[in-house]
Amino acid sequence: MATSLFRLGVALVGCVVATLPGFAAEKFKRLTPDEFARQFIDRTVGDDAHWSYHFGTNATVDAMDLGKIRHGLWRFTRGELCMDFTERGKPVTECYEILVSGKNVRFLRDGVLIVEGRLLDE
Repeated sequence: MATSLFRLGVALVGCVVATLPGFAAEKFKRLTPDEFARQFIDRTVGDDAHWSYHFGTNATVDAMDLGKIRHGLWRFTRGELCMDFTERGKPVTECYEILVSGKNVRFLRDGVLIVEGRLLDE
């Protein structure tokens, strides 16, 4: 009897914790090009330490990855954010599906999470 009550108590606590804002599953939304422009132009997204992208008003992007700086251009193609850079004299394009939940941002390729960060500045 005591074991059953203990299990019931643990189950109830788990239900309450799961409904708290910090523990609730985040609802991520895929951004359209217009939504991306409104939310990301003149802002930086990153992880506070290892990487970041700053999106400029004139379709520029300044990227930092483990201290390496790259400058390029961003655009939307077929609903994906694409960033064009030059590396070792050759053009390189990175395209991602962008999902947002509040300040949290996910970059996906072919439905697979590549990297997750957040909007770093207001």
